[in-house]
Amino acid sequence: GAASDYWLQILATILNLPLDVPESGEFGAALGAARLAIVGVTKQATEQVMTKPVIARRILPDVDLQPKYEKAYRHFATRFQHVKELQ
Repeated sequence: GAASDYWLQILATILNLPLDVPESGEFGAALGAARLAIVGVTKQATEQVMTKPVIARRILPDVDLQPKYEKAYRHFATRFQHVKELQ
């Protein structure tokens, strides 16, 4: 539920997946937990409780940045392995 479009753009690019941003701010882990509780307590059908929110916009991966992120990740992973060996 990040509110930052910059952060959402980074996530979409790294995951290479489009991210749908709900119209309302009522989403995320807390809403999911509340809906699970409703289903568990009331025994309502999951289809009635677990409804998809209205989507305001879709954030697409930035294909121009993907190679740069991949290069940075590989650099980090190599260095991290060396640090991990020191522990």
